[in-house]
Amino acid sequence: MLPAGIGGALIGPYLLAALSPNALGVALAIFVLLRVAYNFASDQIKQLAYQPRRWHALAMGALGGVASGMFNNSGPPFNSYLLLQKMPPRIFIATTTLFFALLNLIKVPGFLYTGILNVLVSVWWVFLFIPLTIWVARWIITHINQQTFEGIIMGLLIVSRFLLFLQSR
Repeated sequence: MLPAGIGGALIGPYLLAALSPNALGVALAIFVLLRVAYNFASDQIKQLAYQPRRWHALAMGALGGVASGMFNNSGPPFNSYLLLQKMPPRIFIATTTLFFALLNLIKVPGFLYTGILNVLVSVWWVFLFIPLTIWVARWIITHINQQTFEGIIMGLLIVSRFLLFLQSR
């Protein structure tokens, strides 16, 4: 996922400057809602059970990178893909942290080009909450079972995509 994510993250800020964000927001919302629907229906639809393919990681990495570069919102495609891999919570969180740390570092030149970094600097106070959120996240992933963890991630995906869809209209 990382090479495709890096490519997408490099392209995303330039697309942001050229394209309407509403169209991609709606497409991303629809994708995630379909993914969530698949997750709920997959036990009943055995013939459509997920079979991993190499191109799935590349596609989700690229989609995640572009969404990250355009909206700083690549969690849904990335999390959807990782949920299909049935990773334990600690590996899920570690993989997510490394992926997004690298993507965010790579996006800095594009953010400088589009002026987005100026907006991020204006909300510097948010960074004061990082130690607290790290502590809370660490506590949660060491005290949660796999099924509850996946349910929380799916719930967050549903809510975030619904809100994105409403904002895009």
